[in-house]
Amino acid sequence: ALGRVEVVSCQVQERDATVYAAIGDAQLAKQRAEHSEEAADDHAVARDAAEEREREMMRALDAYREQSAQEMALQQERHDLELSRIQAEKDAQWQEKVEEVKQEAEARVQDKEQECAGLRGQLSDIHLEREASLAKRREASVNTEETGGGQ
Repeated sequence: ALGRVEVVSCQVQERDATVYAAIGDAQLAKQRAEHSEEAADDHAVARDAAEEREREMMRALDAYREQSAQEMALQQERHDLELSRIQAEKDAQWQEKVEEVKQEAEARVQDKEQECAGLRGQLSDIHLEREASLAKRREASVNTEETGGGQ
């Protein structure tokens, strides 16, 4: 009977060991499941954080694109203003040159008008001298005829 108690005792111990092993396995499985759930939760949190970072990066990229577009527009506006300023300077220089040439032309016209007036005066003097000379000749001719034929 003692042998049988030992066998039963051995079987109980084996069963206890099996039960403890099963309990240990169950606890390990439970811990793994908990870790797995925690890992899944951590993964979900990490995924959400990554998605939020991606959205932030897209917002930053959109803001950068908008800022770049505004800077390009401002640069184009500055360029256009500079071109307008240069064109205005050229127009002013051109207008100045036109005015200078116009004044020179007007001065030449006045000089020519004065020259013409002087020539008209000389021509008038020449006509007067000629008429005076013709009048003297006529008078001399008339006097010659009256005195007897100029002998």
